[in-house]
Amino acid sequence: MYDRVIQNTDRTNNHVEAAHRLVQVELQMDHPTIWNHIDGLRHVKKGCDDFHEHLVAGNPPPRILSRYRLCDERILRVVQRYANYSMVDYLRGIAHNFQMSSSTSDVLAGFCVIVNM
Repeated sequence: MYDRVIQNTDRTNNHVEAAHRLVQVELQMDHPTIWNHIDGLRHVKKGCDDFHEHLVAGNPPPRILSRYRLCDERILRVVQRYANYSMVDYLRGIAHNFQMSSSTSDVLAGFCVIVNM
């Protein structure tokens, strides 16, 4: 975790979880038939392809919401001060910056960016 924060790389597997949630939102059912599943995947793929073309055309990616940008900055500050904290305080500092939910639009944007890299 420490190295990933310092190097500004992904810290979690949220992109995989975002992809899974996007498919679930698209299908709107727990146990789809194979054909509903295929149609849903095609629709998700088309959305990602459209988003990729949007980026290829020179349009900017969606802005990172300020709450996420600020959270990343706070986590970086905590990690940079790692040597000054006790282990418990370090972990508490990191934990204060996590929330366990996100909106569907955030999920779509994050997933499509990673798929098309």
